[in-house]
Amino acid sequence: MFHKTTQHDSLLLKLEDIKATFPAHLDGKSRAYFRHFHINRIEDFRHFLNVKQPPYRKSVTDFIFLTQGTSTRTKGLNKCELSANMFFCVPAHQIRTVEAMSEDVKGFFCHFDTDIFKKSFIQQEILNQFPFLQYIGNPVVCVHDEAMPSIINLCERLENEYKNESPNDYNLFCTYLLALFFELNRFTGLNIVHKNTAAILTQRYKDALMAHIYDIFTVADF
Repeated sequence: MFHKTTQHDSLLLKLEDIKATFPAHLDGKSRAYFRHFHINRIEDFRHFLNVKQPPYRKSVTDFIFLTQGTSTRTKGLNKCELSANMFFCVPAHQIRTVEAMSEDVKGFFCHFDTDIFKKSFIQQEILNQFPFLQYIGNPVVCVHDEAMPSIINLCERLENEYKNESPNDYNLFCTYLLALFFELNRFTGLNIVHKNTAAILTQRYKDALMAHIYDIFTVADF
């Protein structure tokens, strides 16, 4: 059984914890603002996080990008061991868990509601070309060292914009997110691992099972 979060409790971190960490910048923000977009440094909230939670869903898409340390997470039935230079994304309504996170972990956590693209000049359909954003797709992107400054810079720009007093203007959020995804997309073809026939069939079974679970939105029958 998994915990199904709602649109109102989609954050693993409490709004009060976030405001306590960034009171000068975020005290005036509404709960709706946090639901639509949020980004923070993982190291700033490491002590708030409760790992080893039961499987759960969220009504927003989220990702982490590690610059240091390790983390073990799952997307559906697939477990991923993450380390520095790795990006991991889980789309909305996908079953997920956070199984472990090292004490020295650093990087960025972000979540966003894809509906914010409807409020910008960017067409939401453009997100369909990024495999790591899809319900059935490889959630992990391994970034080369030479590209790390560009990726970190985009995350920092998202972080800085998040602290500004413009909760109803999502144009910059969407622009920076899209630039980040295009940067990451350069490395998606490099993450292909050649598998034997048995591994391919097993993965196809997992994908089909997860698609069925998504359709019925529960795992109670399993």
